[in-house]
Amino acid sequence: MTFRGYTSVIFTLMVSPGFSAWVSHTALFSRLFSARSMLVLLVVFIPALFNLSAAQERSIKISSSRSPPGCPVGDCGLRSSAAYTELVIGVFQHVYTDDEMRKLYRWGKTSNVWRDFDDDMADFLARNRVLRINVGKSRTPSIFIVSRAEYDGAPPLPGDLVRYVPLRPHHDAEGRKAPSRFSVLSGCIAILCRTTDGPCFKNYEEGFFDKSTGVEINWRTGKTLPSGKLVDPITALPLKAVKSAL
Repeated sequence: MTFRGYTSVIFTLMVSPGFSAWVSHTALFSRLFSARSMLVLLVVFIPALFNLSAAQERSIKISSSRSPPGCPVGDCGLRSSAAYTELVIGVFQHVYTDDEMRKLYRWGKTSNVWRDFDDDMADFLARNRVLRINVGKSRTPSIFIVSRAEYDGAPPLPGDLVRYVPLRPHHDAEGRKAPSRFSVLSGCIAILCRTTDGPCFKNYEEGFFDKSTGVEINWRTGKTLPSGKLVDPITALPLKAVKSAL
């Protein structure tokens, strides 16, 4: 109500333990509204912040476990601390470009796969080549690293049948001159059959084999495959079937 140009203001006594004061309804409503707004903000935004944080954490985990660049599924056997220890016979598919190698290097560092290796991308690019080889009837894609000199000496073509073995120390002349921690991931590649030489392929068996005995193994477990194949570790030519008893 308004009397003679004045607006009446009603006061309410606020009483609480150790405190009492007269507060106008206007101030009271204002305080209640502010408190209510703050409560709404807390109810709505705090869970949202937690959800955002959880989403970010999930994103980081997904990012760190995602397949390496150029790998369609899984990790394609990319090693984190040493080269493949097996003799591998398969069909060469692709050599990574420098740009693809950069992406692989960044992935290896950010996903912690190569966290213990030198933080030197230029050295990695200068010394290495990254190859993708499909192995066996299942065409299992696998990623291998070889020295650039090794690859450039006789570069395979897509469709060539190749043999991979771990790098032999006495062949690593470049590594002895200027050691690189990435050299432990490297191996040797050799062409067994050119893609145009169809009959040549029949002379070999694709797979993962023990580099010393030539016995076929499961590349994930390193264990001998029952009724697996057997190849000569030197020539990579098949010898005979391995009995299940092995």
